[in-house]
Amino acid sequence: MTKILTVAADDEFAAACATALPEHGDIQVVSAASVEEAIEILERQTDIECVVSDHDLPNTNGIAFLEAVRARTPTLPFILFTTEGSEMVASRAISAGVTDYLIKERHKNQWEQLATLIRNAVRYYRDQSGIVNTEERAKTLLNAANDIIAVVRDGAVAYLNETGASYIHDAQDQTSTGSVSDFLVADDTTPIDDLLAAVQSGLETLDHRGGKLMTAEGTTVPVEITATRVTWTETPAVVLILRDVSEQEDQANELRLTNQVIDEAPIGITVADATQSNKPLIYANDKFHELTGYDEGDTLGQDFQFLQGENTNPGQIAEIRDAADAEESVAVELRNYRADGTEFWNRVTIAPITNDTGEVTHYV
Repeated sequence: MTKILTVAADDEFAAACATALPEHGDIQVVSAASVEEAIEILERQTDIECVVSDHDLPNTNGIAFLEAVRARTPTLPFILFTTEGSEMVASRAISAGVTDYLIKERHKNQWEQLATLIRNAVRYYRDQSGIVNTEERAKTLLNAANDIIAVVRDGAVAYLNETGASYIHDAQDQTSTGSVSDFLVADDTTPIDDLLAAVQSGLETLDHRGGKLMTAEGTTVPVEITATRVTWTETPAVVLILRDVSEQEDQANELRLTNQVIDEAPIGITVADATQSNKPLIYANDKFHELTGYDEGDTLGQDFQFLQGENTNPGQIAEIRDAADAEESVAVELRNYRADGTEFWNRVTIAPITNDTGEVTHYV
């Protein structure tokens, strides 16, 4: 009998694991709905020989969970389920030492394939037991991770991976015993030593908590903090995972600026949902409301023809419709009508917006 732990917040997926896997082998399934629950199970049930985790988890993700497991049990088989198109997730998982990963519903026989992966991984795990130096293996895997990973005991750093050393130290010094509070603060101003003490005692975990990291160069880096209780060199400790979110913050700032520019533009701008048959408007800026006299409640949900009236040229309407059907840009000048019924000449430019796969999702 092989005992495995499945971790998934999706009840349907968790139930499918519990039902399908035993049908494809001598497999006993233990389920957890969160990383905190999963860590507690791994602490209590030491006979678990494989972890199968969904990537999408409450307040965190499968990569952070994988890194926490690797700090605790570096050779335990860990299989990650990802969604279609998540190559970046797969790449990060490989760097963090994932045993294998599957893309959900890509294969008709995914449960048979998963059961085979579990059997093969557990067989190798059993064969290697007692041969591998687990502490050295843990350091090797954690050094390969893209995130900053530290093992902390009583507020002091017992181990820091190479990524962390590149941020915090001038040289690759991984033997530092300095305090975490020397380089990390939480955004909510709660002392980081207090937060980690609560984690080490088993009272809580930290999932995606915002914070600031002070680098060796004196700069401040926004980070996402995850921390869970582990056993390191046979004593309680905390695995602290810090993810640099500078790029995400920059993108968010750019998005806020873009939204502000659109909201305050001197011309009317609307956005329509191209995925629905009538292509309803889902956004209109302030200038559009000012020009047409229609408020937001009267605008959203309408199609692009709602400003037209009896004197609107049908040939120009057809030109707009043909361009939309062909997913092409078009510019026309036509007679439209305001909310009070008065006419005005409107130069209309419509352009398609595509997603990463080239599919048209919106019109502006």
